[in-house]
Amino acid sequence: MSGALKHVNNSKQKTKFSRALAAGLGLALIGGASLVAAAPAHAAGDYLSPSEPDVFAADIHGAGSDFGWQLGSEFSEPSISSDGLELMPSEAVTYNFDDSYERVLDYNLSTSINRGDVTWTTSGIPANYEMVVSFGDAADPSVTRLTSTDATDGLNTAALDQTWTTSNVLGDYEAGSAQTLGDLVSYLSAQPNGKVVSIGVSAPEFAPPARAGGIFLSVVSSLSWETGTYTFRDGTRMVPGTVTLTGTPTVGSVITATTADWPEGATFSYEWFRYTPYMGDGLAGTESTHTIKADSVNYNIGLFLTVSAEGTYPVTVRANTERVTASQAPAAAAPVADSADLPAYLKGKDVPVKSAASAGLPDELNPAQAYTATIDWFAGDSFVDVYAYSTPVLVGTFPVVDGQVQIVLSSAMLSSLAAGTHTLVITGQSSGSMQAVAFSVSAVAADSTPALASTGVEAIVPLSAAGLLLLLGVALVIVRRRRTRA
Repeated sequence: MSGALKHVNNSKQKTKFSRALAAGLGLALIGGASLVAAAPAHAAGDYLSPSEPDVFAADIHGAGSDFGWQLGSEFSEPSISSDGLELMPSEAVTYNFDDSYERVLDYNLSTSINRGDVTWTTSGIPANYEMVVSFGDAADPSVTRLTSTDATDGLNTAALDQTWTTSNVLGDYEAGSAQTLGDLVSYLSAQPNGKVVSIGVSAPEFAPPARAGGIFLSVVSSLSWETGTYTFRDGTRMVPGTVTLTGTPTVGSVITATTADWPEGATFSYEWFRYTPYMGDGLAGTESTHTIKADSVNYNIGLFLTVSAEGTYPVTVRANTERVTASQAPAAAAPVADSADLPAYLKGKDVPVKSAASAGLPDELNPAQAYTATIDWFAGDSFVDVYAYSTPVLVGTFPVVDGQVQIVLSSAMLSSLAAGTHTLVITGQSSGSMQAVAFSVSAVAADSTPALASTGVEAIVPLSAAGLLLLLGVALVIVRRRRTRA
């Protein structure tokens, strides 16, 4: 199934935040600084575009096409006014999926309906929504059409408790019988190989008496499915040009949108956003350039470019940069002057002190060895500064790679610390985010000889005196033995 089918409905993307969030969740389709254009909805393999596609008369074919938008008989010609697609009595517009669209009915269809994904907006003589479903033997499947029965002027939303009809027998449900949509879907979901073949909207077979003004047509302005909302537009689709983002995606650099091959006299509207695979939001600025700030580190910068030109309907295309990075800066000053102030400082920052094990360190570190602490880091940083407390010692500045920081604790650094408990304080250079990890240095000298808890002149003097006495004793024994032999 096309990855595009899983995009967020762009009809819900009416603010910069929601549009960018949708981009963050699904812009894996956009590679590098490439362009994603609003291709015709009937293009091979496109199925239904996720970005509120505009459906024009040229996109709708007569019945008998393999897939895509189809209208009525093979000889029907679509008529779209400013209000929407006009349907004669018994006429229907459908979107036929090809065999690549393997839509599993079990659970998913009910969920989509409950989410409000199935809607249609109609005026004049209200038209009804249709879903054609195949099921049963894969080589010779059964088919039925589910049709709503109670459409009204304006926006309609399918619900499982509404009355719909089935065109063919479904178990105990006779053809043409009215049942709740929930019961029909439940039956179909229990059948093997169930999938949606097409969706669409149909005008009533017999139009009621004409309303005031002679209105007897069903007019459909839009319909939606789980993949998006599809709006019927009067006019001509603009042939899209290109947009390219240039500039290095680093903090402080300027990203420029360059356009080409658009109609003469076209006007451009720029919407910048940033995103990750999990989140996104809009960025200030409506010009063709964007200056990257520190809070965009580890995001991709994206652009929605909407282009308008006389005689055509506006087109929106998208482009993006690679992930934003920051250059390594000199290490900042230690967060606090000494360990006495550290607990209160960390508490004020709501930073818990994690265990050594959380960073992959043993309970005690031998200062004669080197170790590597591994920290998960999801803040927006390319580099972090690391200090070791009691008295703050700069451990170094380390890169963030794939959401982790590898902090090298060298033997020289560990040997400079007194035996006992210490704390690593890690601070992001761009975000200012902070983590803390406790660790303990054992009372072992650099040559692995056990050392006393305190070092200095006082410890050396008794040891030297003992050594002198031991040497003196050995000398006395040797002298005595020599005298005895004499």
